[in-house]
Amino acid sequence: MNQDVPLKIKLTLKFIEYSGRISPHLGAHIATHFFLKPTRHKRPQWEVENLIHAQEHQSTDGIKYWTWGETGPWIYLVHGWDGRGSQMSAFAKPLVDAGFRVLAFDGPAHGESTGYYTNLKEFSAKVLKFQETHSPTFGVIGHSFGAFASVLAVSKGLDAKYIAYIAGPNKIQGVFNRYGDYLNLTPEVRRRFKHRVESLVGIRAEDLSIETLIPNLGIPGKVFHDPEDQEVPFTEAQDIASSWKLGQLVVIPQSGHRRILRNKKVIEQIVQDLTSLRKKD
Repeated sequence: MNQDVPLKIKLTLKFIEYSGRISPHLGAHIATHFFLKPTRHKRPQWEVENLIHAQEHQSTDGIKYWTWGETGPWIYLVHGWDGRGSQMSAFAKPLVDAGFRVLAFDGPAHGESTGYYTNLKEFSAKVLKFQETHSPTFGVIGHSFGAFASVLAVSKGLDAKYIAYIAGPNKIQGVFNRYGDYLNLTPEVRRRFKHRVESLVGIRAEDLSIETLIPNLGIPGKVFHDPEDQEVPFTEAQDIASSWKLGQLVVIPQSGHRRILRNKKVIEQIVQDLTSLRKKD
């Protein structure tokens, strides 16, 4: 195990691993608890400063969100697991300057929003719900888990004309596999864990694949990924891009899994794409 991992986390991981070896049922139960419970993190100063220029809101269902801009179609910024809306705020000013309005939010059980547990289905439903009050929607920029949730929202009716898929996974089964590897779960615990999550969420992992979903949407966009991303393998970005006829893979070396959200090339490319697409619309 990586020596940089805090002792508390090391002990938690070992607890989950050995619980599963003693009782697969208990191990699967505990693994599910941690899988569906995000960790809230404090906003760094640069994020706090970016939010100063935004209008702050709270929805009736407990979702904290921010908006920038006065006119133009909406661009939604969708953060990843354990993240927060302000992580995406580096996109706000360039998009507003280009004539768009911008919305970022803390997902369920994330940041300052209410909740204890959440999942992909609930997260994507919140993205879609914003369309009722903040439309017309023009594009969606998603990061990691939030990128997957964004595509799922578009498949359910979000009227986006462009998708930026940043450091996101391809298949939920792959997410399950990496989680099982991280926790060193036995095959039986993995099987029970998968069944438990699917039952609670109401979606089968086999039905959740971006390379299957995104080609049917008929929407252009780009996949941004660092070849050395330590959380989501680069091969997943390659698989998505190869299946997406209207999409393109943009390689962003040495940008990491989260620093990529402040990468100048990524921001400029997305703003350029959205601006060009709007002129054609």
